[in-house]
This record gives sequence, C-alpha cells and structure tokens, in this order.
Amino acid sequence: LKFGATGNFIKSWGEYGDGPGQFGTLNGVAISNSGLIYLADTGNERIQIFPRNGKYVEEWECPTPDNESQCSLLGVAVDENGSVYAVDGTNHRVLKFDADGQLLTEWPVLGLDSSGWSPLDLVVSRDGYVYVLLLDAPGYVGEAIQKYTPDGDFLAEWNVGLQRQQGHWCYPGSQVADIAIDGNSNL
Repeated sequence: LKFGATGNFIKSWGEYGDGPGQFGTLNGVAISNSGLIYLADTGNERIQIFPRNGKYVEEWECPTPDNESQCSLLGVAVDENGSVYAVDGTNHRVLKFDADGQLLTEWPVLGLDSSGWSPLDLVVSRDGYVYVLLLDAPGYVGEAIQKYTPDGDFLAEWNVGLQRQQGHWCYPGSQVADIAIDGNSNL
C-alpha cells in the first residue's frame, strides 16, 4: 500500500501467491536512496524489489546454509551505499547483499552467552552501523539489540526488556517487534 503524506491512498500492488510480484508473508520493507523498494517476502523466502510505481523488477532468493533448510527473511534495510541487509530468523544470521543481489557476507547472530537468539528486524545508521533486534529463541522471554560494523564485526549488545522492569520499553506480556532509527542514530 502506498499513501501520501496526508494519509491519502495512492496505490497498492501485489496479491497472495509465489510468482513475481506476489507475496507469501511480508515482514519487512526498506526504501533505498534511489527509490527502490525492498520487501522481505518471508513466506516465499526471498526479497522482492520494486520501483515507486510498483512494477516488479526482480527478486533475490534467500541463500540457505545447506541448500536444504528453510530461510525466514524477517527484516530488510538499505545503507547509504546501496548495500541491502536482511535478517534470517530461522538460521540466526544477518545477510549483506550488494545492490545487484550478490551475497557479500553473512554473520551469525548469537547472544553473548552463545545462545541462539533469533533476529527479528534490523536498521542501518547513516554512518553504517547495523543494529539487529533479537528475540530470545528458546523461550521468547525478552529482547536485545546488537550493534555491528557493516562487515559483521560485533560491537555491543544491550537488553531491552528481559526483566520487564520499570524503565524498560515493555510491559508484561508485550513483545518488541520492530526497530527504527532517526537521522541522529537514536533507536
């Protein structure tokens, strides 16, 4: 769906399915500086690319580690240089593609104790840092944010709701599902 700045409906595109321009389950959207729209089509294990007019351009299949497992693309982001990042919740990793869809690198997303946290979404700051929102995969008891360099070097991690204490963003029973960033790199 596309809306104007005042909320007026402009257009929509796509329908349910697995063909070009069709969607399984959408879980992420990002727009590049050049105006291309990248959609994380989780249900079809791919990223689909559209210009602003909504005409299908291409798709990138999610590379699986062993060519047999599934992939869950849950979030997508584009950096200032046109590199595209995606989180794969099933395989606990971040994927980095160039603007032509070639996989440049990938890195695992693990908690500091090497437990299998599940990445849910991500954003890239103007200065290129990658911030990944994680859910605690074993029991979904909390959330964390991890900070990486553009090439996947781990820099920091902080919890944002594990104890559900006053001062955290969450209230009992809630779950953080998305992450956003402003021009000053505030999350």
